[in-house]
Amino acid sequence: PRADALYVLGSLLNLQDGLAGAAEAEKKAVALEPNMVEAQRVLAVSLWKLGDAEGALPAAQALARLEPQSADSQSLLGNVYFSLQQWEPAAQAYEAALALMDDANTRIDLGLIRIELGQIDAAIEQYRAALALEPDNARGLQNLGSAYTQQGKLAEAAGAYERSLAIEDNALARGQLANIYLQQGDIDKAIAQFEQAAVL
Repeated sequence: PRADALYVLGSLLNLQDGLAGAAEAEKKAVALEPNMVEAQRVLAVSLWKLGDAEGALPAAQALARLEPQSADSQSLLGNVYFSLQQWEPAAQAYEAALALMDDANTRIDLGLIRIELGQIDAAIEQYRAALALEPDNARGLQNLGSAYTQQGKLAEAAGAYERSLAIEDNALARGQLANIYLQQGDIDKAIAQFEQAAVL
């Protein structure tokens, strides 16, 4: 079989959400041609989306090595390491991606790693940088609220959650905000948030 034909087959299967078939075709393609960038990309993404981060890792590493100047390839490697809870290599990959192109979601992911490593101030720094790029990023605001809560900065945490809820309503953020109101002794506001969370 030809590597390029297998790559095209895998890509077409990937477009149809036939991730398992795409991964099989791309495995064969990269076995024949390990430096085929797009085959490595489809293989890594397909396996990662299938929940097989361990299987995706060699392809993601190869892709990052083949495309050292691609922020997307470095970020994908970070995502795979993140799924494997390998925090330090994930942080290194995200930092490499950010050195190539600043991106709010990559900064948020790096902030989550900093939380896992107990580096709350560094996480807050990443969330703030993400929000400087995308002020209305609800995910960034929710994670900033969580980090502030861990530091006991309840007023700042409430503000971040309130801003996130103005952008995107969800039960988790409402529940977190309700807990903050409880800690602040504002039972009425807490009840209102829990009631709204219950119907989402």
